[in-house]
Amino acid sequence: MWFGLLGVFSCMQTLHAQDKSEADRLEQKYLTEILSIPEQLDLLRSLAQSSPDPDKSLLYSEKLIALAKNQNSESYLIDGLLQKGNALTLKGDLSLALQSFFEGTELAEDRNDLEKLGLFYVAIAGAYSVMDNENNTVLYYRKGIEALKDADNQKAYASAIENLGDEYNLYMGKPDSALYYFEQSGKIFKDLDYKLGLAYNLGNKGLAYAQMQRRAEAETNI
Repeated sequence: MWFGLLGVFSCMQTLHAQDKSEADRLEQKYLTEILSIPEQLDLLRSLAQSSPDPDKSLLYSEKLIALAKNQNSESYLIDGLLQKGNALTLKGDLSLALQSFFEGTELAEDRNDLEKLGLFYVAIAGAYSVMDNENNTVLYYRKGIEALKDADNQKAYASAIENLGDEYNLYMGKPDSALYYFEQSGKIFKDLDYKLGLAYNLGNKGLAYAQMQRRAEAETNI
């Protein structure tokens, strides 16, 4: 489920909405320009988020982590650990990904950073989903939703709810439970006028209705 909506939205911001040419431009800047430490930190974070190649995302995540530790910057360290875990998930190195996510979770908890804590929980849920561990997947999606509910990021909050519904629908064969969550997330997406979220939501509802043999409603949504 890591490849669901929250993965698209944030990869709760690894595959950011930047194309390969933008990632190449940022990489060229990093390799050729003389940058201050704050500029390096910002650029490494952007490279870790925007690089479509998981190997490069992992490379720049690790560089970000090393520099953040050197500068005693917990904020950038948390970002680096999140992106490193996301890159490792894409590469299929799930055990190492979880190590990175759990390390970041501890830091986010210490800082009482509910948004980052929620993003880590959802990323952990996604890794467990790939591992077909249903219990932990649902547990961490719910933990992520609870944290994001009180954070100032309604897109991420709704996307986490959507991903939990997707888990119930596609992987657990419980379309009725899925629709319960899709209704919640869809309302938030509509209030935010978040078109990408609404598109996913409609498609997911259609798939759920199709599983329930409610063809008319399925055709309306898909």
